[in-house]
Amino acid sequence: MSTDSGALIDNSGLQWEYVVPSSIESVTPSSAPAGAEVEIFGFRLCGGGSQIANVTIAGIDAVIKDPNRCGTFSVFVPDTGTNVTGDIVVISDDGSKTVEENAFTFISAGTITSVSPTAGQDQVLVTINGTSLFGGGTGIDSVSLAGVGAFVIADRVTDSSIVVRSFAGPVSGGTGDIEIIGNTQARIVAQNAWTYSSILSVSPNIGQRGTRVTLTGVALLAGGNNISEIRLGDKRVSEIVS
Repeated sequence: MSTDSGALIDNSGLQWEYVVPSSIESVTPSSAPAGAEVEIFGFRLCGGGSQIANVTIAGIDAVIKDPNRCGTFSVFVPDTGTNVTGDIVVISDDGSKTVEENAFTFISAGTITSVSPTAGQDQVLVTINGTSLFGGGTGIDSVSLAGVGAFVIADRVTDSSIVVRSFAGPVSGGTGDIEIIGNTQARIVAQNAWTYSSILSVSPNIGQRGTRVTLTGVALLAGGNNISEIRLGDKRVSEIVS
């Protein structure tokens, strides 16, 4: 170090090392709604430090999933409240900064617009329509109906329509949310959009030919308009009165 007085200050016991500049090589996905998981891949992102200290997307702090990884790590997209494109800035624990300009675009959260049918029990094919159901990603990880995981029909999945097969729900029936988790971990929810049907009582529960029997329960039409058949034991009833 030199000053304007001509003095030269040197201490060979202290070292300074220039490191190769860091870089962000890819952001996957490059657009997603709030809550999605985004993978950032680059080189020497910790600079001369040992971990990632802070990440901002379009100026807003993101939650870092694995800060000790200096090459590839994930963050969760913050909520901007609006669609916007902005820089990704990575700051390490030694203050090193890596910037990728206009690297990420916030998009509106997906929505579920219709469900058919809206009720049923085990082994029902359910069609879920909507917008951006992948949450900015390329597919989905899971679908649940009123808290029960459903089987996704792989060849009937698009960003606007998903077909699933229901598994058995609670024997007492019940209504709950439909939830889609995209492969970016973006979450799309339709509240109280699915009901598990259930027969709760049969009165009387014994009889012979001609006995009038009343069934009560939850969502007995299972999302349809009419009951096509009822069986008591292994016998088909002769008439459905109402």
